[in-house]
Formats: sequence, C-alpha cells, structure tokens
Amino acid sequence: MQTRRSRNANSGMMNARAMLAAVLSGLLFVFSLGFAISTAVRLRTISARIERKRQETAAMRRLASRVEEWKAAVASAEAEARWTGASLDALLREMFPAASSDSIRQNVRKLPNGWSLHEAEASLRGVSFEVATDFARRAEAPERGWRVAGLSYVAEYGAVGAGNAVIRFEALERCGTSPGSTTGGADVH
Repeated sequence: MQTRRSRNANSGMMNARAMLAAVLSGLLFVFSLGFAISTAVRLRTISARIERKRQETAAMRRLASRVEEWKAAVASAEAEARWTGASLDALLREMFPAASSDSIRQNVRKLPNGWSLHEAEASLRGVSFEVATDFARRAEAPERGWRVAGLSYVAEYGAVGAGNAVIRFEALERCGTSPGSTTGGADVH
C-alpha cells in the first residue's frame, strides 16, 4: 500500500507543480499583456509627440527661409539710393489748382535702422469718385512712391456725381529724405 500512496503522493506533487507552473505562466502572460498595452499607449503618445515636433520643425524651417528672404529684401532696399518721390502737395496742386495746402495732412514715424514711415491723408471735397481714384492711382505711380492705405468716399447730398473723399497714403523712406524732397528735409504739414 505504501507504494500506492507513493504513487498518489507523487502524482499529487506533480499536479501541484503543473498547477503552479500554469498559474505562474498565467501571471507571466497577464504581466506581459499589461506591459505590452502600456508600451503601446506610451508609443502612441511618443509618436504623436514626434509628429508634432516634426511639424514644428518644418514650420520653423519655413519661417527661417522667410526671414532669409526678408533679410535679402531689406539689404536690397538699404542698398538703394535715397528716395526722392513726388510730393502729394504738388500732385494735389497739379490736379486741383484751387485746393488749399491743408487738404493734405502728413505725419512721419521713425522706424528702426534709419527708416521712416510717412503717412498722409488727403481730403478732397466736391469731387467725383473717378477723380478721387485717379488722384490715388497717380500717387501710387512708381515715381511717386506712395501706397494707398485706405479710401473712403461719401456722396454729397443734392450734388449729382460729387462727393467727399478721404484717401490715406503710406510711404517708406530711408536715410532722412521724405516724399517730394530731394534735399533730405521734411516735407510735413
């Protein structure tokens, strides 16, 4: 009988070992599965972060190339001779001989590196829309150097084809000259 018990004891011991191995294998599988899921989540987060960094780097490269283009444009503009564009007052007197000199108000703002921004506002009363836009178009001619920053036109009550126009102009200047000035002095009212 002892032999029989031995066999049963041995088979019970083997069953216990098999069961322990199965439990350990199961625990190892669960741990491995948890680790794999955790790694997958981390990888997704990391890959999203890498993609964001890649996009940011591409955007920074595009900005850097635009900065280089801007630097080249500034260097080109700074190499230009002094600007001696035509005066808006002269154009006003040419187109409207009876206009007063206070029809144009000008302001100069100093900018970095020796640049100035000239701002002008022309008030035209009793003119047609075509005449007002012709004045703006002629002021924007390359030899005059102005840019129209805004135009408003209001028709006069009771006057057919006539109204009041206010045109805002801007011009950049380098080295102390001003629109309409060939001597470098200010032509500001």
